[in-house]
This record gives sequence, structure tokens and C-alpha cells, in this order.
Amino acid sequence: MKILVVGSINMDLTTYVDKLPLQGETKFGNSFIQCPGGKGANQAVASSLAGGDVTMLGAIGNDANGISLKNILENKGVKLKLKVDEKVTTGCASILIEEELHDNRIIVVPGANFSLTKEVIDENIDLIKETDIVISQLEIPLKTVEYLGEICKKYQKIFILNPAPGTKLPESLLKNVTYLTPNETELKLITGEEDINLIASGRTDAGVHALGQVANFHADIRMSEQEIMNYVNSYLPEDIAVISVKEASERFHSRLNATGKTYCYLLVQSGIPHVFERRFAHRIEERLDVEAMEKAAGYLLGTHDFAAFTSTKKSKKSTVRTIDEITFTREYSSVMHIMTEVQEPDLLRITYSGDGFLYHMVRILTGTLMEVGMQLRSPEEIPEILKSKNREMAGPLVPAKGLTLMEVRYS
Repeated sequence: MKILVVGSINMDLTTYVDKLPLQGETKFGNSFIQCPGGKGANQAVASSLAGGDVTMLGAIGNDANGISLKNILENKGVKLKLKVDEKVTTGCASILIEEELHDNRIIVVPGANFSLTKEVIDENIDLIKETDIVISQLEIPLKTVEYLGEICKKYQKIFILNPAPGTKLPESLLKNVTYLTPNETELKLITGEEDINLIASGRTDAGVHALGQVANFHADIRMSEQEIMNYVNSYLPEDIAVISVKEASERFHSRLNATGKTYCYLLVQSGIPHVFERRFAHRIEERLDVEAMEKAAGYLLGTHDFAAFTSTKKSKKSTVRTIDEITFTREYSSVMHIMTEVQEPDLLRITYSGDGFLYHMVRILTGTLMEVGMQLRSPEEIPEILKSKNREMAGPLVPAKGLTLMEVRYS
């Protein structure tokens, strides 16, 4: 994959001291390091080390730092297309670091980096045409970055922008960015929001999975829906993903406006551990009487007081809920079916749909239905359990790992 980085090349001059000097004061430093820097150069080296075919378009001065940085970048496998500006020095950052308090002071002299103008982009337009991805940042003139975005849009190139140093970005630039990669501070500058409050449709117990969780937030933001999704996913751990982002009305509330939810509980009926389903299913060795479970489930349909099926202690909140549907689906575990030639379906999915569910309600319902399936109680006991409103009358709380929130519905 061909990658073009358009951006800054700096020499970082870093001095470490015990304490930063006061105005007019001279201090001895502990150590001094001169090393390559500049966000553009850093992007180019990182992309090259990751296996990319990288070219960097930048500017340096005709000086020792420029020659040194050129050699370092080439040694890292970065191809270079450099403008050498005879009138200014290579970009430089002077950094003072107070070791004890980890405080710092930084002065950046852009130097030749600000020689990277729109005219330089035009002179190297073929580099953009021939590449797959263009990467940039804001240590070169903003007008150059805006123009670069227009060119990327014109030739349908992926344009990745690191908006650092942080600043308010014009809409003319944002609309042409494919992926925006701000940190938290930069995101606040872009959106104008100090804090973003995320509201979920509901909480799931620890260990419960969510395939269809819904959340909302308010923000004055100029990023597109796709850009928001790409940005959030770039920071999430591998076991969480945003699959859709849509603009909603100002009054939308993911929890208060929900009209229904669907949960699924997955059971494995096997004497052999299922290593691939183990994190998402509860395994039992018994074969369940599904017909008896279906009969018992029929008594749960409709509107009832489900106080017996919740772990919530007495409160003023209503425990009345409506269950619209409970279904039982028997399936084969694909891997175990191939490897062991099981004769009967070894997976049982119990799906619950209703207007809402109480704390632990689905897991207690499942535990009660399992007892019916094991013939430890009869289906006809369900109405009595409902009538009792007594948690001790219902079945056990099954493990959280088998439960998944499948869908949240809105009218």
C-alpha cells in the first residue's frame, strides 16, 4: 500500500533539568538529547515500520539539521520529496523538561515547514495521484492542509488528518477528511464541547454481552456520522465496536424513548466442553425437555408483576412488565458437529422480547425454565410463582456469560 505523508520535519533539542529556571536565571542541565521529530516525520517513520510503502513530502533548510534529518528518514525506509528552502532553517523544537515534576516548556520554530505551500502541492500532484492514502497534520500552513484535502477529494484518496497542534478546524477542511485522529484535548477544540455525556439504553450486568446496545450524546460537532464512527472505533478496545452512527432529534433519549428490548440466552447441552462458545454460553450436561419449557413460557407471556423474577430489593419502582414473545431455537454447534458427529442439536437459544426487563429478570426466567426442562418443577407452577411475588419461589440466577442484549426498539 502506497502512503504519502505531507507534513513537518523538525529537529528536537531536549534538555533535562532538576528544576526549570526562573525568568533571568541560568541553570545547569542534567542531560541533552538531539533527535528527529516533527509530527509529519513521526507519521512517516511509523507508517514505514508498519510495512507501508511511504513517501514524505516536506521542507527543510539548507543546514546541518536538514541534512541529518534527511539521512535519518532515508535510513528508516522513507522515500523523500523535499523542498530545500535557502532562506530559513530546518524546523526546530526547543524542549525543557523538569524531571522531578515532569513539567515541560516547548518552543517550536516552524522554519522551513511553513515553506510547504499550495504551490508545492501542485508541483507534486503526481505523488497524490499515485498513492492510496495521504496523511497530514497541522504543523504546516493550515491553508496548505485545506488545499491538500481538496486534492484528495478530487482524486478520491483516503485522507487521514491528525489535528495537532489543536485548533478549531474550518468546515471546508473537515468535509474532505476521511479519518480524523484527535486526542481528547483536540476533540474538545474541534467540537467546542468541554465534556460529552454518553447515555446508554440501559446497563447490562458484568459478564453480559451486548450486540445491539444503543447510546446517545449531544455535541456541536462538524464531523460526519462516518467520521465519528471511525474515530471512536480507533480508540475502543478490540471487544467493543460501534457499528452505526445516526443523527437523532434533539429530544431523543436512548433509555427513556426505548419501547422494547430483545435478549437471547445461549445454552450448550453437552458433556464435552465447547471451547469456542465458552465465553458466550452456559454449558449443562442434561438434555432439556424443550416442549415443557415452551409450555411454561406460555404462562409468562403478557403483562404481569415479575417481582418474583428480579434480584432488586423492595422499591417504589414498578415491577410490572410485558413479555411479547419467548422462543426456543435448537442449533448445532458447527465445530463440535463436524468434529464429534453429534446426533442432536447441542445449542439452545432462548429469546425474550418485551417492553423492558428488571434487574436479573432474564437470567432468573432462564433458570426457572431450565428447572422445568430438567423436570425439577412443572410448567403449571409458573402462575403460582408470579402470584407469589417471592424471589425464593423462582429458579436460580444463571451465569451472566450466556446472555446477550440483541436489540433495543424505538417507535
